[in-house]
Amino acid sequence: PVIGLVSDRYGRKPVLLVGLLVLGAAVFAIATVPPGAPLLVALVVTGIFEFPLMSILLAGAADIAGESVQATVVALVFGVAILFSGVSPFISGLLADAYGVSSVFLYGGVVAIATGLFLAPQRWPRVRAAADQS
Repeated sequence: PVIGLVSDRYGRKPVLLVGLLVLGAAVFAIATVPPGAPLLVALVVTGIFEFPLMSILLAGAADIAGESVQATVVALVFGVAILFSGVSPFISGLLADAYGVSSVFLYGGVVAIATGLFLAPQRWPRVRAAADQS
């Protein structure tokens, strides 16, 4: 709920951008840090930043879409998510077989950071939270 509140206050795009970049760095860390406390920190940070991303992405898509197409846009977001959910395990398996399990986390980090870099130049409307509009 905290990251959702931050996105309501400061906008979806900056929160998604920071979230994706931190998530990417944390997933990279899972592949590279030693076991113990550093790995635990990387896992906790990954969970903190991965969990709210879909909700914020859906809220951002709804903010951008006109009211007449919001349902279509949300369906497209879920469709792309399902597509990647189906393809990524296959890619991950190929990577793990060819280069070891650490490569799967490197792949995940690349996907998160690449998504953030793709998002960075995009223009999103600044939507204020309902509490700020009253």
